[in-house]
Amino acid sequence: MDIRPWRATDIPQLIPLLVDALAAGAARGEAIIADEHNATFYAQLGVAQAEGGHPTLCAVDGEDILGFVMWSWCELPLHVAWKVCFAGNSYVRPDARHRGVANALRQAAGLRCRAAGVERIIGPVHLVNTRGIQEFVRQGAWPTSVQMEVLV
Repeated sequence: MDIRPWRATDIPQLIPLLVDALAAGAARGEAIIADEHNATFYAQLGVAQAEGGHPTLCAVDGEDILGFVMWSWCELPLHVAWKVCFAGNSYVRPDARHRGVANALRQAAGLRCRAAGVERIIGPVHLVNTRGIQEFVRQGAWPTSVQMEVLV
């Protein structure tokens, strides 16, 4: 298994993986619809982020994409206390889970963040994702907020 940045040639493989990732989010109540339109947008955005040096990476076995992380930082003209990378999305194919793919992706993304001068990685973990919460706490993460939602 190799870890590398997303490429434009990955888009056809990334789209169904992104649809699956978006479907998992929708099942937890997220608003983004899991369809090819949204997956294509995210695939194109991720390729642009990767081309810009952001830690938007995929794990590959030969030419087969096993999973991905889509992390990025905002380059805004704001005075900030520290450089932050936003861990926006991650996904591993069901047939590749429990083989260290997610951990390898997070480690590689973290190394890229450190090399870019990032001081903090911030990302959402849905409350029903108890394994994800445990994994981030094990790595030294701490909760900073709870996102609330109300129907109107």
